[in-house]
Amino acid sequence: MKAAAAVLVFLACGTACEARPVDPALDQAVKAIYAPYAITSADGTYPPTAWERPLYSKDVTALISRWEAVMPEDDVDDLNDGDWLCMCQDWDSRVFKADVLSTAMTGADAAHVVVSVAVFGTETRKAELDFRREDGAWKLDEMTSEQMPRGLKQALRETIAKDEAR
Repeated sequence: MKAAAAVLVFLACGTACEARPVDPALDQAVKAIYAPYAITSADGTYPPTAWERPLYSKDVTALISRWEAVMPEDDVDDLNDGDWLCMCQDWDSRVFKADVLSTAMTGADAAHVVVSVAVFGTETRKAELDFRREDGAWKLDEMTSEQMPRGLKQALRETIAKDEAR
């Protein structure tokens, strides 16, 4: 029954609903985001913080730069007390796992990816990642999760405003 409904939807919308093939470089970009969490460091160090990694679109990078300029030096704010990408403060690299639940090309240079992240084995978190191709590379342009239901960009804007008001 579900298959028949899917065929009817496809036929009803014609070529506008044709699926675009997923760019293999997008899969690699998603893997690169989560690969550091599964590496056990011999000296117990963590990978660079989420905001220090070169993963983001120009828009997000500009917001991060502005936020870093106003971030409190000796205190935590709404964004620097945990890792955005794993949606956690700590994780077990021996069991960390990120699974892609779905990938959809939303334009020639845009894609939407849903991931499930397990930081301690069975405890999972879900995130929706929007990517934009910039200068030939896939860059993370937005992320929504339970921790950031209105998105990373909005969380950055709100945190910048709070930090500036301190």
